[in-house]
Amino acid sequence: MIGCPVFSPDGGRVAYGAEQDGKWLLVVDGVPGPVYDSIMKSSPVFSPDGKRVAYAAKKDGKQLVVVVDGVPGPAYDGIADSSPLFSPDGRRVAYSVRTGEQWLIVVDGVPGPVYDSIMKSSPVFSPDGQTGGLCGQKRRRTTGGGGGRRPRSGV
Repeated sequence: MIGCPVFSPDGGRVAYGAEQDGKWLLVVDGVPGPVYDSIMKSSPVFSPDGKRVAYAAKKDGKQLVVVVDGVPGPAYDGIADSSPLFSPDGRRVAYSVRTGEQWLIVVDGVPGPVYDSIMKSSPVFSPDGQTGGLCGQKRRRTTGGGGGRRPRSGV
């Protein structure tokens, strides 16, 4: 079985999921990637410049990983449907993950602070990709994070 193809913004690259012996892999520009139990429905995504690709996949029956440029990150208990997300300049990637009952944002592979929940619209990047933000909840209080020009692990 073959999944629907996704084209890069410039149309020069293509990626799609492919089933092989009950497992799934992502094929990018004709090159198959690692094999997983499944590829998540919101995946894959290309960076705005089309140079990078990221996707979420399930492994070992329950753990989820985000794969960026063919390199899998650490395993988590859950990944938000809106993840992963590239910055507008394509240099940074962020995604929301769940570990146990807590949520956090991972930016460029670095986990940020934990929250009880993170809003579906998080994370976000500024138009220049230098600043990021999120809206999360800790102990029933809604908080915002981000700002500043220096990249932070909390976006």
